[in-house]
Amino acid sequence: MACEINTNGIRRIGRPYPDWWLVQAMIEKNISLLISDDAHYATDIGSHFTDVEAKLSQMGCKNRFCFNK
Repeated sequence: MACEINTNGIRRIGRPYPDWWLVQAMIEKNISLLISDDAHYATDIGSHFTDVEAKLSQMGCKNRFCFNK
C-alpha cells in the first residue's frame, strides 16, 4: 500500500495533507510514500516537492513509491 503526501495543503494552509505527525506515523509503519501536487494550474505542478523531499529525508523516510516509466 502507498500513501500520498499532497503538497496542495502547503499552498493552502502551510502543511501537507496529511499533516507531518501522520506522515511520521506512516514512516514508522514502513508505509510507501509518494508526493503529489494536486495541481489545478500549470504553475503549481511540482510545487513544494523539493521541500517535502528534504523533510522526508530528515524524518528518515526510506520507503518511497515510484511509478514505472
